[in-house]
Amino acid sequence: MEEAKTTYAKDRKEWRSWLQKNHKSQKDIWLIYYKKHTGQASISYVDAVEEAICFGWIDGQIKKIDDDKYMQRYTPR
Repeated sequence: MEEAKTTYAKDRKEWRSWLQKNHKSQKDIWLIYYKKHTGQASISYVDAVEEAICFGWIDGQIKKIDDDKYMQRYTPR
């Protein structure tokens, strides 16, 4: 089984940069989010979805990583 590819973006700018570089070559990505209680900078769900849509990608399944973070799958439409 292939290991899931992940990325972390502290803000909208970093996520957009990843999408610009990879949206045509990748079939999916799991975006890591930190929960608010951690104090770790992390892109908001709304910002992530809005940027993904600009590149023809959509959000999907969510998986818990641990008590501090989770990841959500993004794929091209």
